[in-house]
Amino acid sequence: MKKLLFIAFMLLAPVVSIANTQQVCGIINLGIGFDDPTNGEGPLPKSPILVPTVSQDGYEITFTSSHPVYTLYIVEDDVVVYSVVVSSTTTSVLLPSWLSGDYVLYLQPEGSSYYFYGDITL
Repeated sequence: MKKLLFIAFMLLAPVVSIANTQQVCGIINLGIGFDDPTNGEGPLPKSPILVPTVSQDGYEITFTSSHPVYTLYIVEDDVVVYSVVVSSTTTSVLLPSWLSGDYVLYLQPEGSSYYFYGDITL
């Protein structure tokens, strides 16, 4: 019986490893948030908001289209654990290897009340 359990474990281990790899690769689904500086008293911008296309491959975050200057935040339990300014000419950011776990990635365009956010796993 122990041999059968060991063989079953050995067969399932690569599947678990592949599943974990898939969590940290691919397009990051971004939502849109808004920090209203007027507290509902002022008008909202009329132009449409273009959500950036951002992907993750391990610790590398890649921007696949032109973009404004962003401040990128990595947040865990409502606490910013890492931030970096991303210039408009930067196409990828390498996150520090000491980050490990589930986080929320925030992108705040410079001078904007809108921000983008999505879940990532490192």
